[in-house]
Amino acid sequence: VQVSGKVNCGTSGYFTISSNSVSSNALCRGSVTIPEGVVGIGAHAFDHDVNGSIRPNVETLTISSSVLTIGNFAFRKSKLTELVIPNNVTSIGIQSFIFSEEITSIVIGSGITAIPDNAFDALIKLNSLTLPSTLTSIGGYAFWNTQQLTTITIPDGVHTIADHAFGDPPVGRTINYCGNASLTGYLVTERTIRNTSSCTPAPPLSLAANAGSESATISFNAGASFGASITNYEYSING
Repeated sequence: VQVSGKVNCGTSGYFTISSNSVSSNALCRGSVTIPEGVVGIGAHAFDHDVNGSIRPNVETLTISSSVLTIGNFAFRKSKLTELVIPNNVTSIGIQSFIFSEEITSIVIGSGITAIPDNAFDALIKLNSLTLPSTLTSIGGYAFWNTQQLTTITIPDGVHTIADHAFGDPPVGRTINYCGNASLTGYLVTERTIRNTSSCTPAPPLSLAANAGSESATISFNAGASFGASITNYEYSING
């Protein structure tokens, strides 16, 4: 079904849908609900600062179950206070929510496997972040200068964390993370506490018992015990 036309924003203005994608807005202010049938929110669609021209702004956002993509700079400098990216969204663009300084809470759905560069850069009031277990990579400066975010839990499946992804953190930030990627960037080492207290070794890859010899050979993933080889373990026979 082809979706096109103009949709009114909550307070004033409207946004334009062309070929099932939000392409632009005209002085859109207040609440925005992306209707069903729309599959993409295009680059700069609700950008508050295009070519230096400051425009009215989005304050609340509801994303329908048909949306798959959010483009580059789509909500730059928005006035959103909360952000929920539903499970159906599979990609977000670079700097898509950069400088959205009023956002305090973000929940990212399971459709997202990668967070690109600067996606949530300079969200100075962000204090709550929920990342999906499906996430595998976090781009450079993705959460740079999020000074109110004192605790972050990174899913173990994240294997790539670019430099400065969590740079310029508050002093004493706790990052709960059991994966093997390095946390690097501006003042990350000096200010961040990496918590591994809840990390547990991965289960054995294989177990080969030798009948009659009371011996067994057990194989583990390299670095399965939080980046270090497992050298001590216990096992029992018959439970």
